[in-house]
Amino acid sequence: MFRFFEQHNIAYRKGKTEVGNELSNSTQYNCLSTTDFFFHKPGFTDPVIMEINEGKEFIPLPQAYTRCSLIHLCENNYITSDKGIEKVLLKKGFSCFYFHPGEIRIPGHNNGFIGGTAGVWRKRIFFNGNIELHADGQRLKEHLLNLGLEIICLSDEYLYDGGCIFFV
Repeated sequence: MFRFFEQHNIAYRKGKTEVGNELSNSTQYNCLSTTDFFFHKPGFTDPVIMEINEGKEFIPLPQAYTRCSLIHLCENNYITSDKGIEKVLLKKGFSCFYFHPGEIRIPGHNNGFIGGTAGVWRKRIFFNGNIELHADGQRLKEHLLNLGLEIICLSDEYLYDGGCIFFV
């Protein structure tokens, strides 16, 4: 990835901590940052990420795999597949759509998380799979359309948690 960034003259900063396979060393970059807010579980964030986001309001969450479990749609609208995150966001006055994590595929686990299936680019949300195959899919579709988002399902399979979809 770093080679790609360099070849395309995309600026980036490296964090200070190495990524591993345990909770304590696999979550330090799994956070969510918007224009005004920074979301993560306290004590699990790389110091460089904290520094980059120091001017934003920090919203502490109970889930260290924050980005896996949370999608920022637009303004103060979010989707999560974590009840603890939902509770915090609703208490802060954000709009938060709860999407049950069942039926989200991920190898080696019972289910994945909604954040790992999607990415938002401008007024479009892309899903790795088809949301309409999920029990909450129709409700989510209506919610997204009411927000003025275009929905793009990248396959006709069940949702797949591949970590997330991000755009360069």
